[in-house]
Amino acid sequence: MQRYFQFSLFSSALFLIFSCSSVKELKTGKSAFEKKQYSKAIDLLANEYKSESNDSKKAEIAFLLGESYKYTYDFDASVPWYETSLRHRDDLNTILSLAEAYKRTEQYKAAINAYTALFNETSQKEQFQKEIDICKEVMKWKAEDEIYNYSVMAFDGSSAYNDYGLSVYKNDQVVFISDRPVDSKEEVYEWTGNSLSTAFIANENGAFLELFDAIPISQHNDGPISFNKDFTELYFTRCSAVNLRDEHCRIYYSYWDGIAWTDPEALSFFEERVNYGNPVLFDQDSILIFSANPSSDDHDLYYSVRESYGWSQASAMPDYLNSSGNEMFPTVEEDTLYFSSDGHPGLGGLDVFKTYLRSDRSFNVPENLRRPINSGYDDFHLSVTERSNTSFEAFLSSNRGMMGGDDILKFEASLKEPDKSEEETEETVADLNSLQEIYLAVQIYGVDDTGSKVKLKSSELELSLNGESEILKDETGYFIVPVDSLDKVIAVAAAKNHLSKSDRFVISDLIPNNTTDEIYTINRVIELEPIIIGKEIVIDNIYYDFDRWNIREDAKPALNQVVQILLDNPELKMQLSAHTDCRGELDFNLDLSQKRAQSAVDYIISTGINSERLTAVGYGESSPTVNCVCDDCSEEEHQTNRRTTFKILE
Repeated sequence: MQRYFQFSLFSSALFLIFSCSSVKELKTGKSAFEKKQYSKAIDLLANEYKSESNDSKKAEIAFLLGESYKYTYDFDASVPWYETSLRHRDDLNTILSLAEAYKRTEQYKAAINAYTALFNETSQKEQFQKEIDICKEVMKWKAEDEIYNYSVMAFDGSSAYNDYGLSVYKNDQVVFISDRPVDSKEEVYEWTGNSLSTAFIANENGAFLELFDAIPISQHNDGPISFNKDFTELYFTRCSAVNLRDEHCRIYYSYWDGIAWTDPEALSFFEERVNYGNPVLFDQDSILIFSANPSSDDHDLYYSVRESYGWSQASAMPDYLNSSGNEMFPTVEEDTLYFSSDGHPGLGGLDVFKTYLRSDRSFNVPENLRRPINSGYDDFHLSVTERSNTSFEAFLSSNRGMMGGDDILKFEASLKEPDKSEEETEETVADLNSLQEIYLAVQIYGVDDTGSKVKLKSSELELSLNGESEILKDETGYFIVPVDSLDKVIAVAAAKNHLSKSDRFVISDLIPNNTTDEIYTINRVIELEPIIIGKEIVIDNIYYDFDRWNIREDAKPALNQVVQILLDNPELKMQLSAHTDCRGELDFNLDLSQKRAQSAVDYIISTGINSERLTAVGYGESSPTVNCVCDDCSEEEHQTNRRTTFKILE
């Protein structure tokens, strides 16, 4: 939906509904950008960046590319272009855009660093301190347990296009908005490169999909539909020009006359230059709540009361619901109002919040629904379809990238069982001590090139328990030994031409508290990787801050796995390497990758590993995993080429 407007942008859903732009042929990336033809601007600007040699102009082009990707809601693609722009020219506006993009892609530590730089360099201390505090708070949320177990899947009616704004209709049907093509001759909307958005109907499983004929297909962008309780009225958003005035977004109304839906008519709450939409009926269909921007570029929630003559003039919802940002996409579940906001503290873009109508007819302070309903991307238009005391089902629109663009996600949630993992009681210890015999069974396998387990011809196992070690050998790789302690065990498996691997565990942790067995066997499987000299192995989850090479806290767990390999294989020597993608200057990429590889080596040495066992090599962009023409590489291909790796040396 074109984002409600051309003014501030959220998800593709929003911009499908809220802007108008010229579609005349444009020859430069900047002119296409200024006309809001962002899909065309991306193609033109990418070619212009490649042919430009002036550093300042390259900075501007890279920034416009980042902005174009932002306005098409591909924030993963916007980040490297903002970073590229900063390499050419230090600029506070670019840092601000990069900080926002880091937050939208859930790189909260990087966002904190960028906002801190802005805090130090500008007078807007309060604004940037607020952003820093929000990022820190969200990082705490990530560590907290959810009270629900969630199952998240894409709605079967979703496509690779923008699909959003699902509402429940009668007879177990659903209605939603999509910009998928309906006719091969359709006009392409230059902002997105897709068709105009229109309404579709399907069953709740996404089958029997067809156009929703209550709203005839038009030459305008249409937005989410809501119904009254008996499905005899519908309200939706349409962006069009009326009486030769400029194109704006309005709420339209239609009703079922017993035979067919009447022609949609526009409701009028504000003057013509106001964008408003996303209507929903509340409080027994007596109140219409919607989003509008009568006095600024940002949207707030408004309401209108059903009177005998029609709908009253609009009034703003309370200030504690409307923030300094955007509030939009209201939906309703009985007395609960859901809406999306990018102004209240949240994970990144639009987050879903809930509030409810109290007995005194006031709303409570809105509450962020947190993960996994919310993410760093735009999450909006929550439609709860079923709820019980212990579970609920809902549909959500989000551009977090499951199918591409805006997607409709289906959530199934059930309350988690109470956590019973408390301190061991005397009764628990007594149960464990009542065991007459405990055995430890360890099976050692090899792993072939396909990742499948294979039996080894011979292997050995070193067991350490209570400070005593024992080395066992077996041709089949299967070991079973009695144990007489509930303490920690270290089992190190080894086989010829394979990397040794340790397994650490505590015996008492692996015996159920409620066991009634007098004899209990603990089974462990250890899989050994073959030693392949010179094979590059990617270390997952190694990230660096923009233009930096120091090891971040979130990279240490992955490097600690490499440390463990070196500890388990004391004769092993290893090369650590860093690679960049093809964007940026050759010399810069080569130098940056060498510094990053050396930082990884330095961290491993700091854990006690002998420096003579390690070598650092930076390859820059010279050794890609995916060989693609740089300007034509997808963001996924660029990400594959940006990697930290290790390989075993002779």
